[in-house]
Amino acid sequence: MSSWLVPASLYIHIPFCQAKCHYCSFNSYPAQESLHAPYLKAVKKELVLQKNKLSQSTQLRTIFFGGGTPAVIGVDGVIELLSSVLDCFRIAENCEISIETNPELLEIKDYQKLVQSGINRLSIGIQSFIDTELALLGRIHSASKAEKAYEMARMAGFDNINLDLMYGIPGQTPGSWVRSITVATKLNPEHLSLYQLSIEEGTEFENRWKNKLISLPSEEEISSMDRLTKELCPPPYEQYEISNYARGERRCKHNITYWKNHAYLGVGAGAVSYIDGVRMKNIEVPRAYCEHLKEPSLPVANSERLERYESFKETVIMGLRLREGVELGSLKARYNLTITEVYTTVLDKLLAGDMLRVTDTHLQLTERGWSVSNLVMADLV
Repeated sequence: MSSWLVPASLYIHIPFCQAKCHYCSFNSYPAQESLHAPYLKAVKKELVLQKNKLSQSTQLRTIFFGGGTPAVIGVDGVIELLSSVLDCFRIAENCEISIETNPELLEIKDYQKLVQSGINRLSIGIQSFIDTELALLGRIHSASKAEKAYEMARMAGFDNINLDLMYGIPGQTPGSWVRSITVATKLNPEHLSLYQLSIEEGTEFENRWKNKLISLPSEEEISSMDRLTKELCPPPYEQYEISNYARGERRCKHNITYWKNHAYLGVGAGAVSYIDGVRMKNIEVPRAYCEHLKEPSLPVANSERLERYESFKETVIMGLRLREGVELGSLKARYNLTITEVYTTVLDKLLAGDMLRVTDTHLQLTERGWSVSNLVMADLV
């Protein structure tokens, strides 16, 4: 069946962390050690329920452990969950199996256990290599600890590592951003995720911003950081997505599932699934999630079936994040619609303004459109 109907990607959400970062709006909870064992049990139950619901032909090409900080439950707990996944689903050859972690959490023996379990991609949430910026973000590691974590992961055998970095941090300058990227590229990871900070509702940063306790870099400084990012990530790094760079063929296959708006399965508290055109979100609060799974019932809090035009637009907007853009033939096959049917005057405007281009096979952002992608996307909603 088509990849936009049957999920080939699995996301497992482990919502626990050591400390809530000041910018974090994710469904995550510091500590709560007493819930770790019940939560593991609940996630394993959900995996079995999902297996029984999905087609027997389901084969996973990517698995992603995210959070929170997944290994807060213990590396053995993560491996236990991976074992349950392998019991429930067929796994494709060369399946990409990723886990997020933070620099302060693991020792070399932990990284070795993860490698031995079959986890083959590591994403380290570093955010900055400047200690003052890390403190302001509410991170609990130092720049030197971040470098050490990377080195331990390499020594343990990880040959596919992503580093997360963030720009637009309060007090950050183009110069300090250059220093962070320079350290990161010298480490030579296979992948870099370089995101601009956004102030999210309900975060500590939102509270400080409203009370004028922090100030963000100016628009001119952000533009400078954007330009410097591209200059400091030259080949062999390729900017294959608005915020992501990869060496060789080490693009994140799991995230490409999202950007192509294909089907995916999410398990765990607050996890989202998108299957056969229906988006479902699980119960968010871990304790309530665990309570619900004491009975043999999927923990879905709400669901919606996307209308065809709405789903078409979502696929276009997500796909334009990719350098390759949106494949026109796939759009037509999936929706029996074309871009000219859905977008009339706005498409003409964006083409005439050199924001978009149409090739024989794809709709893509131009270089000009790439630099103002948020404005282009807003026009296409």
